[in-house]
Amino acid sequence: MNGAVKSLFALLILVPAPALGAVSLCVEQGSTGFDWVNGRWVKQNYSLDQHLVRKVAPTEDIGKWCFERIQERGLNTQPMGDGWSNGCYTINLVGEEPNYVDLCQEFWAGDRLRYVACTTSIVPSYKFEPSGEFVIYRTFGAAYTPVDPAKDRDSLVLAVGSCSVIQP
Repeated sequence: MNGAVKSLFALLILVPAPALGAVSLCVEQGSTGFDWVNGRWVKQNYSLDQHLVRKVAPTEDIGKWCFERIQERGLNTQPMGDGWSNGCYTINLVGEEPNYVDLCQEFWAGDRLRYVACTTSIVPSYKFEPSGEFVIYRTFGAAYTPVDPAKDRDSLVLAVGSCSVIQP
């Protein structure tokens, strides 16, 4: 191997990415928001949910759309010290199967994944630390104009909690 290839190989070994298939359990500790009732927003508290967040491998069928976007846009998928990279993640309620993948940004401090932000979708957006804080929010209802906006709007929801890695 020449010197440049050896250096690149050493760099890839020294800067680990989160393991594909790594799973965090994220437990809501509070959930509030607004429901559209009789033409106005009404404050609500919601039941607390538990979510599984998982980094998806490029070979998984569920991640195909996401990895195509990464390739089309020429996005970085390898962290290089302090900075960011991109990855594909699923989020689903405990006991349910994931049904979509988000293109997410991973934020790094050296070789440590600090947090992941998944805000590219019209489904709930979320930010989490693999073993730390968790925020999920859905604001699609504020901008969505259904056939009859006076009667039909999605709820606006904000939930906070914490995550723990359960499968490295």
